[in-house]
Amino acid sequence: NLATELGGQIRQVHSNRPVETIVEICREQKINIVCVGRPEFSLFSLLKSTTRLRRLTVRLSRMNIDLFIFS
Repeated sequence: NLATELGGQIRQVHSNRPVETIVEICREQKINIVCVGRPEFSLFSLLKSTTRLRRLTVRLSRMNIDLFIFS
């Protein structure tokens, strides 16, 4: 609700390529702030999430897009 009240839009997208999908949507929609919820914390998903988060951070940084992670 807060995002909508502040003029933001909520997007929930399922993808096998989350980093590429987020970057593609940002590019298409000219998005400059991305907010994501915390990932699940099993050992395997944590390791996978860390790698994805690093790739996402690098890609968004190059595009001057801010990334906020909520827990």
